[in-house]
Amino acid sequence: MLYLNRTSRPQLEDVKPTIEAGHYHLTSQSQAPDCPQLKILRVNGSLFFGTVDHVQQNMMAVDAKTPGQKHLLLACTGVNFIDMAGAHMLAQEANRRKRLGGSLTLCDLKDEPLRTLRDSKITDDLGERDLMPFGGNDPVSHLFDRLDPTLCANCTQRIFRQCNSAPKPDGGRPNTD
Repeated sequence: MLYLNRTSRPQLEDVKPTIEAGHYHLTSQSQAPDCPQLKILRVNGSLFFGTVDHVQQNMMAVDAKTPGQKHLLLACTGVNFIDMAGAHMLAQEANRRKRLGGSLTLCDLKDEPLRTLRDSKITDDLGERDLMPFGGNDPVSHLFDRLDPTLCANCTQRIFRQCNSAPKPDGGRPNTD
């Protein structure tokens, strides 16, 4: 019973990118604030029929807490398995976020879960572009062009490296270094 309870509630951990040059790394140890437009969560556990409700509630809680975070990035380093119910739930979430004017992207997908998602035709809803294999490029650079540049121009958070190229809130020029 304890095992079933634990596996049916995978942890969705709030993470932020480190700002070290040359690579990306997502950490829960960051004291950085959230981006007003993009929420990043790391999924620690498999996505299967027994976890669908828990994961879906956590993703919807992002909207309730911060409605402006229409884009959601799921770091899937802790996902070893996805079944058809999990794939269907992700497709529903992708469509829901599109209706809100946002997106759902999965990064650091291991081979087996990635194969399941492709076989389930989730790419019809999510899009192949939003399934990033493990060890890929910086997922924020992949998503940054989707963020509203007018909101970025007035943002003081500047937690992503890409934020340095956006206009500054005080009307100053972007840092191109």
